[in-house]
Amino acid sequence: MNNPIPRDPEDALNPDTGNATGEIVRCDACPVLCRIRKGQAGACDRYANEDGRLVRLDPLVNTLCHELAHLRHFNHGPEFQDYYQQLLSWSRQQKIYRPNRP
Repeated sequence: MNNPIPRDPEDALNPDTGNATGEIVRCDACPVLCRIRKGQAGACDRYANEDGRLVRLDPLVNTLCHELAHLRHFNHGPEFQDYYQQLLSWSRQQKIYRPNRP
């Protein structure tokens, strides 16, 4: 999908490497056009910024952790986000959740 909105200078790509020069990458996989900070995921939790690269995350386990968090917290507030991150962290420790791997 081509993005008709011009990129901000901090989102610019380095012409030599093709990598993001700033701490933020733009994801144009959907109409939301997320600007994702280093180490964070976009609104859909399908893509994240790993060291200036846009990478796809493991969607099934991520979605499962998201839905499990809703069993305890019924909205997307701070308590939900904290518990969701705890579930993801636990699943990484157990080697169940491996972002960016099939």
